[in-house]
Amino acid sequence: MALVFLSSPSRACAQVWTQTSAPTTNWTRVACSADGSKVVAPVFVEVWTGSGYDVFPGPIYISTNSGASWAATSAPITNWNSVCMSADGNTIFAEVNGGPIYLSTNSGAYWSATSAPIDYRTAMACSSDGVKVSSTQYYLPGMVYLSTNSGISWTNNYVGSGLMSVACSADGNTMVVGAYWVAGASVLVSTDGGWTWTAPVPADGLNWNGVACSADAHEMAAASPNYAVYISTNSGLSWIPAAVPNEVWSCTTSSADGRKLAVAATTFQGSLGAIYSSSDSGMNWVSNSAPNLWWQSIASSADGETMFAIGGNNIYVRRTTPRPMLNVTPSGNNILLSWIVPSQLFTLQQSSDLATWSAVGVSPALNYSNVHYEVVISVTGNKQFFRLVSQ
Repeated sequence: MALVFLSSPSRACAQVWTQTSAPTTNWTRVACSADGSKVVAPVFVEVWTGSGYDVFPGPIYISTNSGASWAATSAPITNWNSVCMSADGNTIFAEVNGGPIYLSTNSGAYWSATSAPIDYRTAMACSSDGVKVSSTQYYLPGMVYLSTNSGISWTNNYVGSGLMSVACSADGNTMVVGAYWVAGASVLVSTDGGWTWTAPVPADGLNWNGVACSADAHEMAAASPNYAVYISTNSGLSWIPAAVPNEVWSCTTSSADGRKLAVAATTFQGSLGAIYSSSDSGMNWVSNSAPNLWWQSIASSADGETMFAIGGNNIYVRRTTPRPMLNVTPSGNNILLSWIVPSQLFTLQQSSDLATWSAVGVSPALNYSNVHYEVVISVTGNKQFFRLVSQ
Protein backbone atom coordinates (compact mmCIF):
# COMPACT_ATOMS: atom_id res chain seq x y z
CA MET A 1 0.00 0.00 0.00
CA ALA A 2 1.58 3.30 -1.09
CA LEU A 3 0.65 6.46 0.74
CA VAL A 4 1.35 10.03 -0.33
CA PHE A 5 0.51 12.97 1.88
CA LEU A 6 0.12 16.49 0.60
CA SER A 7 -0.33 19.75 2.41
CA SER A 8 -1.69 23.07 1.27
CA PRO A 9 0.69 25.03 -1.00
CA SER A 10 3.05 27.55 0.55
CA ARG A 11 2.24 31.19 -0.07
CA ALA A 12 4.24 34.16 1.09
CA CYS A 13 2.57 36.75 3.26
CA ALA A 14 3.96 39.94 4.76
CA GLN A 15 4.17 40.15 8.52
CA VAL A 16 1.97 43.20 8.92
CA TRP A 17 0.44 44.21 12.24
CA THR A 18 -2.89 46.02 12.11
CA GLN A 19 -4.98 47.55 14.88
CA THR A 20 -8.14 45.63 15.74
CA SER A 21 -11.48 47.22 16.53
CA ALA A 22 -10.95 46.67 20.28
CA PRO A 23 -11.66 49.80 22.36
CA THR A 24 -8.74 52.06 23.17
CA THR A 25 -8.13 51.51 26.87
CA ASN A 26 -5.60 50.18 29.38
CA TRP A 27 -5.38 46.51 28.44
CA THR A 28 -3.33 44.28 30.73
CA ARG A 29 -2.97 40.89 28.99
CA VAL A 30 -4.18 39.10 25.87
CA ALA A 31 -4.78 35.38 25.27
CA CYS A 32 -6.28 33.42 22.38
CA SER A 33 -7.55 29.97 21.44
CA ALA A 34 -5.45 27.50 19.45
CA ASP A 35 -7.02 28.54 16.15
CA GLY A 36 -6.87 32.24 17.01
CA SER A 37 -10.60 32.73 16.53
CA LYS A 38 -11.33 33.54 20.18
CA VAL A 39 -9.39 36.33 21.90
CA VAL A 40 -9.75 37.57 25.46
CA ALA A 41 -8.31 40.66 27.12
CA PRO A 42 -9.01 42.27 30.53
CA VAL A 43 -8.85 45.95 31.46
CA PHE A 44 -7.19 47.54 34.49
CA VAL A 45 -6.77 51.31 34.53
CA GLU A 46 -4.26 52.69 37.04
CA VAL A 47 -3.44 56.41 36.86
CA TRP A 48 -0.59 58.15 38.71
CA THR A 49 -1.80 61.37 40.34
CA GLY A 50 1.54 62.58 41.68
CA SER A 51 0.89 61.39 45.21
CA GLY A 52 -0.44 57.93 44.47
CA TYR A 53 -2.45 55.82 42.03
CA ASP A 54 -6.12 56.18 41.22
CA VAL A 55 -7.65 52.90 40.13
CA PHE A 56 -10.51 52.68 37.63
CA PRO A 57 -11.97 49.17 37.34
CA GLY A 58 -12.67 47.72 33.92
CA PRO A 59 -14.36 44.79 32.14
CA ILE A 60 -13.09 41.74 30.28
CA TYR A 61 -13.56 41.83 26.52
CA ILE A 62 -13.76 38.92 24.11
CA SER A 63 -13.68 38.49 20.36
CA THR A 64 -15.00 35.36 18.69
CA ASN A 65 -13.94 36.31 15.16
CA SER A 66 -10.16 36.75 15.42
CA GLY A 67 -10.38 40.35 16.61
CA ALA A 68 -12.77 41.66 13.96
CA SER A 69 -15.28 42.70 16.65
CA TRP A 70 -15.25 42.82 20.44
CA ALA A 71 -17.78 42.76 23.24
CA ALA A 72 -17.59 43.16 27.00
CA THR A 73 -18.29 39.90 28.81
CA SER A 74 -20.46 39.51 31.91
CA ALA A 75 -17.35 39.45 34.13
CA PRO A 76 -17.44 41.89 37.06
CA ILE A 77 -16.09 45.40 36.53
CA THR A 78 -12.96 45.26 38.64
CA ASN A 79 -9.15 45.47 38.63
CA TRP A 80 -8.22 42.67 36.23
CA ASN A 81 -4.62 41.66 35.96
CA SER A 82 -4.01 38.52 33.91
CA VAL A 83 -5.86 35.92 31.85
CA CYS A 84 -5.39 32.54 30.17
CA MET A 85 -7.52 30.49 27.78
CA SER A 86 -7.89 26.81 26.83
CA ALA A 87 -7.14 25.59 23.31
CA ASP A 88 -10.80 25.52 22.29
CA GLY A 89 -11.43 28.96 23.82
CA ASN A 90 -14.27 27.75 26.02
CA THR A 91 -12.43 27.83 29.36
CA ILE A 92 -11.03 31.17 30.55
CA PHE A 93 -9.34 32.04 33.83
CA ALA A 94 -8.88 35.67 34.87
CA GLU A 95 -7.37 37.04 38.05
CA VAL A 96 -8.16 40.22 39.91
CA ASN A 97 -5.27 42.33 41.13
CA GLY A 98 -5.39 41.69 44.87
CA GLY A 99 -8.54 39.61 44.50
CA PRO A 100 -9.91 36.21 43.46
CA ILE A 101 -9.48 34.16 40.31
CA TYR A 102 -12.57 33.91 38.11
CA LEU A 103 -13.54 31.11 35.73
CA SER A 104 -15.73 30.97 32.63
CA THR A 105 -16.47 27.66 30.90
CA ASN A 106 -18.50 29.14 28.04
CA SER A 107 -16.17 31.66 26.39
CA GLY A 108 -16.96 34.48 28.79
CA ALA A 109 -20.75 34.27 28.77
CA TYR A 110 -20.85 33.49 32.50
CA TRP A 111 -18.22 33.86 35.22
CA SER A 112 -17.84 32.55 38.76
CA ALA A 113 -15.18 33.11 41.42
CA THR A 114 -13.01 30.09 42.14
CA SER A 115 -11.78 29.07 45.58
CA ALA A 116 -8.29 30.48 44.91
CA PRO A 117 -6.98 32.55 47.85
CA ILE A 118 -7.12 36.33 47.60
CA ASP A 119 -3.67 37.56 46.61
CA TYR A 120 -1.64 39.88 44.38
CA ARG A 121 -0.77 37.74 41.37
CA THR A 122 1.03 38.61 38.16
CA ALA A 123 0.49 35.95 35.49
CA MET A 124 -1.49 32.83 34.62
CA ALA A 125 -1.17 29.77 32.40
CA CYS A 126 -3.36 26.72 31.84
CA SER A 127 -3.11 23.39 30.07
CA SER A 128 -4.72 23.24 26.64
CA ASP A 129 -7.79 21.50 28.07
CA GLY A 130 -8.14 24.09 30.86
CA VAL A 131 -7.86 21.48 33.63
CA LYS A 132 -4.46 22.41 35.08
CA VAL A 133 -3.93 26.05 36.04
CA SER A 134 -1.02 27.97 37.51
CA SER A 135 -0.86 31.52 38.85
CA THR A 136 2.23 33.38 40.07
CA GLN A 137 2.63 35.70 43.05
CA TYR A 138 4.98 38.67 42.73
CA TYR A 139 5.41 39.73 46.35
CA LEU A 140 6.81 37.72 49.25
CA PRO A 141 6.81 34.86 49.91
CA GLY A 142 6.53 34.14 46.16
CA MET A 143 4.00 31.38 45.59
CA VAL A 144 2.81 29.52 42.52
CA TYR A 145 -0.87 28.68 42.98
CA LEU A 146 -1.87 25.40 41.33
CA SER A 147 -5.15 23.73 40.40
CA THR A 148 -5.49 20.33 38.76
CA ASN A 149 -9.29 20.33 38.52
CA SER A 150 -10.19 23.45 36.55
CA GLY A 151 -10.06 25.75 39.55
CA ILE A 152 -12.30 23.77 41.90
CA SER A 153 -9.51 23.51 44.46
CA TRP A 154 -6.08 25.12 44.77
CA THR A 155 -2.75 24.42 46.41
CA ASN A 156 0.32 26.60 46.55
CA ASN A 157 4.04 26.02 46.43
CA TYR A 158 6.81 28.41 47.43
CA VAL A 159 9.15 29.31 44.55
CA GLY A 160 10.58 32.75 45.31
CA SER A 161 9.62 36.41 45.20
CA GLY A 162 9.38 38.46 42.04
CA LEU A 163 7.51 35.93 39.89
CA MET A 164 6.57 37.88 36.77
CA SER A 165 5.47 35.38 34.13
CA VAL A 166 4.52 31.75 33.63
CA ALA A 167 3.98 29.36 30.72
CA CYS A 168 3.19 25.66 30.60
CA SER A 169 3.15 22.71 28.25
CA ALA A 170 -0.08 21.59 26.62
CA ASP A 171 -0.57 18.91 29.28
CA GLY A 172 0.27 21.33 32.10
CA ASN A 173 3.00 19.13 33.57
CA THR A 174 5.98 21.27 32.58
CA MET A 175 6.09 24.92 33.66
CA VAL A 176 8.55 27.75 33.18
CA VAL A 177 8.55 30.90 35.33
CA GLY A 178 10.35 34.16 34.70
CA ALA A 179 11.24 36.21 37.75
CA TYR A 180 12.95 39.17 39.33
CA TRP A 181 15.11 38.92 42.43
CA VAL A 182 15.11 35.13 42.86
CA ALA A 183 18.38 34.26 44.59
CA GLY A 184 20.63 32.27 42.27
CA ALA A 185 18.24 32.10 39.31
CA SER A 186 15.87 34.16 37.22
CA VAL A 187 14.18 31.42 35.16
CA LEU A 188 12.81 28.33 36.88
CA VAL A 189 11.47 25.12 35.40
CA SER A 190 9.20 22.42 36.84
CA THR A 191 8.52 19.08 35.17
CA ASP A 192 6.07 17.74 37.74
CA GLY A 193 3.21 20.21 37.58
CA GLY A 194 4.78 22.89 39.75
CA TRP A 195 5.82 20.91 42.83
CA THR A 196 9.59 20.90 42.40
CA TRP A 197 11.67 23.46 40.55
CA THR A 198 15.12 23.67 39.03
CA ALA A 199 16.97 26.87 38.30
CA PRO A 200 18.76 26.79 34.95
CA VAL A 201 20.07 30.37 34.82
CA PRO A 202 20.13 31.80 31.27
CA ALA A 203 22.40 34.69 32.35
CA ASP A 204 23.47 36.01 35.74
CA GLY A 205 21.87 39.19 36.98
CA LEU A 206 19.06 39.38 34.42
CA ASN A 207 15.37 39.79 35.16
CA TRP A 208 12.70 38.11 33.07
CA ASN A 209 9.37 39.70 32.14
CA GLY A 210 8.09 37.08 29.70
CA VAL A 211 8.37 33.34 29.10
CA ALA A 212 6.87 30.96 26.54
CA CYS A 213 7.15 27.32 25.55
CA SER A 214 6.05 24.86 22.89
CA ALA A 215 3.25 22.35 23.47
CA ASP A 216 5.73 19.70 24.62
CA ALA A 217 7.86 22.32 26.44
CA HIS A 218 10.95 21.15 24.58
CA GLU A 219 11.43 24.66 23.20
CA MET A 220 11.37 27.63 25.58
CA ALA A 221 11.94 31.36 25.27
CA ALA A 222 12.55 34.02 27.91
CA ALA A 223 12.47 37.80 27.40
CA SER A 224 14.40 40.19 29.64
CA PRO A 225 14.09 43.97 30.08
CA ASN A 226 17.87 43.86 30.53
CA TYR A 227 18.28 43.76 26.72
CA ALA A 228 18.28 40.01 26.19
CA VAL A 229 16.22 37.11 24.85
CA TYR A 230 17.31 33.54 25.58
CA ILE A 231 16.23 30.30 23.92
CA SER A 232 16.26 26.70 25.14
CA THR A 233 15.74 23.69 22.88
CA ASN A 234 16.06 21.05 25.60
CA SER A 235 13.27 21.90 28.06
CA GLY A 236 15.30 24.50 29.93
CA LEU A 237 18.38 22.40 30.65
CA SER A 238 20.56 24.92 28.80
CA TRP A 239 20.01 28.33 27.23
CA ILE A 240 21.57 30.37 24.44
CA PRO A 241 21.19 34.09 23.69
CA ALA A 242 19.04 35.01 20.71
CA ALA A 243 20.38 37.28 17.98
CA VAL A 244 18.03 40.18 18.67
CA PRO A 245 18.85 43.85 19.35
CA ASN A 246 19.63 44.92 22.91
CA GLU A 247 16.23 46.30 23.86
CA VAL A 248 13.79 46.32 26.76
CA TRP A 249 12.03 43.08 25.89
CA SER A 250 8.74 42.66 27.74
CA CYS A 251 6.97 39.55 26.44
CA THR A 252 7.29 36.54 24.19
CA THR A 253 5.10 33.84 22.65
CA SER A 254 5.51 30.51 20.85
CA SER A 255 3.68 28.28 18.39
CA ALA A 256 2.76 24.77 19.51
CA ASP A 257 5.76 23.23 17.75
CA GLY A 258 8.15 25.90 19.05
CA ARG A 259 9.29 26.91 15.57
CA LYS A 260 7.54 30.26 15.38
CA LEU A 261 8.43 32.74 18.12
CA ALA A 262 7.86 36.43 18.67
CA VAL A 263 9.29 38.89 21.21
CA ALA A 264 8.12 42.43 21.86
CA ALA A 265 9.78 45.40 23.54
CA THR A 266 8.51 48.34 25.54
CA THR A 267 11.32 50.54 24.25
CA PHE A 268 13.45 49.97 21.18
CA GLN A 269 16.62 51.82 20.14
CA GLY A 270 15.79 54.74 22.37
CA SER A 271 12.17 55.06 21.25
CA LEU A 272 9.01 53.00 21.62
CA GLY A 273 9.25 49.25 21.14
CA ALA A 274 9.28 46.87 18.17
CA ILE A 275 8.39 43.22 17.59
CA TYR A 276 10.80 40.59 16.25
CA SER A 277 9.89 37.09 15.10
CA SER A 278 11.61 33.81 14.31
CA SER A 279 10.45 30.87 12.19
CA ASP A 280 13.27 28.49 13.11
CA SER A 281 13.00 28.09 16.89
CA GLY A 282 14.93 31.27 17.64
CA MET A 283 18.02 30.72 15.54
CA ASN A 284 17.30 33.68 13.23
CA TRP A 285 15.16 36.75 13.80
CA VAL A 286 13.56 39.41 11.61
CA SER A 287 11.84 42.67 12.47
CA ASN A 288 8.09 42.72 11.97
CA SER A 289 6.45 45.72 10.34
CA ALA A 290 4.86 46.59 13.67
CA PRO A 291 4.34 50.19 14.77
CA ASN A 292 6.70 51.46 17.46
CA LEU A 293 4.66 51.19 20.63
CA TRP A 294 4.90 50.17 24.28
CA TRP A 295 4.30 46.43 23.76
CA GLN A 296 3.35 44.59 26.94
CA SER A 297 1.58 41.33 26.07
CA ILE A 298 1.57 38.96 23.10
CA ALA A 299 -0.27 35.72 22.28
CA SER A 300 -0.07 33.21 19.44
CA SER A 301 -2.32 30.69 17.75
CA ALA A 302 -1.08 27.10 17.81
CA ASP A 303 0.37 27.34 14.30
CA GLY A 304 1.99 30.71 14.99
CA GLU A 305 0.34 32.27 11.94
CA THR A 306 -2.01 34.53 13.93
CA MET A 307 -0.71 36.66 16.78
CA PHE A 308 -2.28 39.30 18.99
CA ALA A 309 -0.37 41.95 20.93
CA ILE A 310 -1.16 44.86 23.23
CA GLY A 311 0.62 47.98 22.06
CA GLY A 312 -0.02 51.21 23.91
CA ASN A 313 -3.77 51.22 24.61
CA ASN A 314 -4.77 49.12 21.61
CA ILE A 315 -4.81 45.48 20.52
CA TYR A 316 -3.09 44.56 17.27
CA VAL A 317 -3.22 41.42 15.13
CA ARG A 318 -0.81 39.87 12.64
CA ARG A 319 -1.98 37.17 10.23
CA THR A 320 0.11 35.12 7.85
CA THR A 321 -0.97 32.28 5.59
CA PRO A 322 -1.20 28.91 7.40
CA ARG A 323 0.62 26.00 5.78
CA PRO A 324 -0.32 22.97 7.91
CA MET A 325 1.71 19.83 7.37
CA LEU A 326 0.18 16.38 7.62
CA ASN A 327 1.82 13.85 9.93
CA VAL A 328 1.14 10.13 9.54
CA THR A 329 1.33 7.25 11.98
CA PRO A 330 0.54 3.88 10.31
CA SER A 331 -0.93 0.96 12.22
CA GLY A 332 -1.93 -2.05 10.11
CA ASN A 333 -4.66 -0.95 7.74
CA ASN A 334 -5.30 2.17 9.81
CA ILE A 335 -3.42 5.43 9.73
CA LEU A 336 -3.51 8.40 12.06
CA LEU A 337 -3.39 11.73 10.25
CA SER A 338 -2.60 14.75 12.39
CA TRP A 339 -1.75 18.43 11.98
CA ILE A 340 -1.29 21.41 14.28
CA VAL A 341 -4.56 23.28 14.79
CA PRO A 342 -4.43 25.91 12.03
CA SER A 343 -5.59 29.52 12.28
CA GLN A 344 -7.73 29.05 9.19
CA LEU A 345 -10.32 26.42 8.28
CA PHE A 346 -9.00 23.47 6.27
CA THR A 347 -10.74 20.41 4.86
CA LEU A 348 -9.01 17.02 4.77
CA GLN A 349 -9.47 15.43 1.33
CA GLN A 350 -8.52 12.07 -0.15
CA SER A 351 -7.94 10.69 -3.64
CA SER A 352 -6.88 7.44 -5.26
CA ASP A 353 -5.68 8.97 -8.55
CA LEU A 354 -4.72 12.62 -7.81
CA ALA A 355 -7.47 13.67 -10.24
CA THR A 356 -10.63 13.36 -8.22
CA TRP A 357 -10.72 14.54 -4.62
CA SER A 358 -13.39 14.15 -1.96
CA ALA A 359 -13.69 15.20 1.67
CA VAL A 360 -12.72 12.59 4.23
CA GLY A 361 -15.95 11.71 5.97
CA VAL A 362 -14.45 11.79 9.46
CA SER A 363 -14.41 14.89 11.63
CA PRO A 364 -11.03 15.64 13.19
CA ALA A 365 -10.72 15.43 16.97
CA LEU A 366 -8.65 17.89 19.00
CA ASN A 367 -5.82 16.19 20.88
CA TYR A 368 -5.24 18.50 23.84
CA SER A 369 -1.89 16.91 24.70
CA ASN A 370 -0.19 18.24 21.57
CA VAL A 371 -2.77 20.73 20.16
CA HIS A 372 -3.18 18.69 16.97
CA TYR A 373 -6.25 17.75 14.99
CA GLU A 374 -6.34 13.98 14.47
CA VAL A 375 -8.22 11.63 12.16
CA VAL A 376 -8.01 7.81 12.12
CA ILE A 377 -8.63 6.34 8.66
CA SER A 378 -8.85 2.77 7.39
CA VAL A 379 -6.93 2.62 4.10
CA THR A 380 -7.84 0.11 1.41
CA GLY A 381 -6.40 -0.35 -2.08
CA ASN A 382 -2.88 0.12 -3.34
CA LYS A 383 -2.58 3.83 -2.88
CA GLN A 384 -4.29 6.75 -1.23
CA PHE A 385 -3.45 10.42 -1.34
CA PHE A 386 -4.40 13.02 1.26
CA ARG A 387 -4.28 16.79 1.34
CA LEU A 388 -5.47 19.76 3.35
CA VAL A 389 -7.38 22.40 1.42
CA SER A 390 -8.19 25.83 2.80
CA GLN A 391 -11.85 26.75 2.96
